Amino acid sequence: MQDEDRNYFRLTEAADIVARLIRDVEDFKLLAAVVIEVVASRKPMRASNRAQLAKGGKVPRFAREVYCDQDDDPPDFTVTVNLEEWANLSDSQKVALMDHALGHFGYESEDGSTWIKGHDIEEFLGTMQRRGLWSESVRQASEVLQPHLPGTAPEAAPPKAKHGGVKVGKQTPAEAASPKPTKMKAPTEKEAKAAFAAG
Repeated sequence: MQDEDRNYFRLTEAADIVARLIRDVEDFKLLAAVVIEVVASRKPMRASNRAQLAKGGKVPRFAREVYCDQDDDPPDFTVTVNLEEWANLSDSQKVALMDHALGHFGYESEDGSTWIKGHDIEEFLGTMQRRGLWSESVRQASEVLQPHLPGTAPEAAPPKAKHGGVKVGKQTPAEAASPKPTKMKAPTEKEAKAAFAAG
């Protein structure tokens, strides 16, 4: 059966991006020890009532054992890409999407265990618009995004300190103990797309 006749097939372009990211990005180098299968889906993919660009998952042990009967190594993780949405992404957006997918995959080299990691930040734009930088994760995201916002000079960004793989500004213990909400205007859809494309 040809790829054009299948609902799911290997997506070589995305797999090449994944291989490059694992090779070049320090945070992903441990993932070189696992097998990641990247497939395209012709079927529509939706989550939370909107188009889903991709989804990642850990392959269950039973599926890995079944897969072992084939010639290839069984995958530890899969990334399923919405083919229709993929076709509309720029090259930089494709790299960003695969970077995001890899960010979900955890691997421990000592015991070979694998797991799925959650997002560093889970927040609604409306909550941020109404409540500002109310949580530590929202403040960290704001500091990471600041140099990427239109009209923001990188040299104007605050000093950075390493924290859990994400660069964040330093805070005194008193500031951390009594955070004050900051008014923050949510970016327009056009600004968000421009910032995403620039990254």
